[in-house]
Amino acid sequence: MRTDIIKLHLNIEKITMTKNDQMSNSNAPTPIRMLTLFVSILVAITAVPWLWMSMTQFRAFAWGVFGFEFCVILGAIMTMLVALKKIRVGNLFSLAIACLAGTILVSMVFGTHVEARTLIGDDPKLQPWVNRTLMFRIGVVGLLSLLATFDVYRRNRNSWGLMFRSVFFLAPVLVALGWVAKMGMPTINDASGELSPTRMIIALVSGLAIGIFFSLGGHYLIRSFEVSFPEAEKSED
Repeated sequence: MRTDIIKLHLNIEKITMTKNDQMSNSNAPTPIRMLTLFVSILVAITAVPWLWMSMTQFRAFAWGVFGFEFCVILGAIMTMLVALKKIRVGNLFSLAIACLAGTILVSMVFGTHVEARTLIGDDPKLQPWVNRTLMFRIGVVGLLSLLATFDVYRRNRNSWGLMFRSVFFLAPVLVALGWVAKMGMPTINDASGELSPTRMIIALVSGLAIGIFFSLGGHYLIRSFEVSFPEAEKSED
């Protein structure tokens, strides 16, 4: 009987410690929250002019531009509330950041690059602002992605090791893709235009190696995020 009571007490302590650890992980550091808040405010402010132009500067009401910019403002406001802890998201603060980054990315492509550029055309007054908006939002998406990554990686030091492994395997893939983009796909024909068995074998082996490196790099990158969540650690136990 006494042994059962001791085991029960130890289990309660273990559960309490686990909950405390989860609570500490659920609170993003103040610098990350404040920087996210600042970026969200900036994004909302810069979306207002496009919202106004969609209603006044084109021949007709630009529903596409208006809708995407409205979603950006709404997403920014929601992220502000999360950063200020007005909306509790537990240990999913990084996911809230990722959602805003995704909203901005979709709006940037379909709202700004596709529709706004088409409606503006060659207008010398407005056309430069399309590229400026795109460059600004690319930077914002990159910054938000870094903030989300840091918020996840801070929870488990093993994430950094897995990330470096991912970089080790993905770097050759990026170099190969860069070389192909600059030089073009290598040919498997020799100088006379005939099919070269040697070049064919080299191409197959190279493609297989790139595929393996890409798979390993992607695996380690995904694992670097998974190990930072209590659910992943619990399943490993």
